Amino acid sequence: MLLAASLFVVGMLGFLLFHHQLYSQWQHAVAIQNEYDEYALSQINPALMFSPLQKTDVERLAPFIP
Repeated sequence: MLLAASLFVVGMLGFLLFHHQLYSQWQHAVAIQNEYDEYALSQINPALMFSPLQKTDVERLAPFIP
């Protein structure tokens, strides 16, 4: 009985540690993704975005096509 109880406790501690590791890795990945999203948004060129007149893609990109 004592062996079963101790194995259960050790198993639960291992389970909690494993999930803590997964959760912290997930938080780290989310932080990296948020930094990338902020960087990507800062790199958007407003000249390439749709104007209020909703030009077609060809009209918008014509000045940039050689």
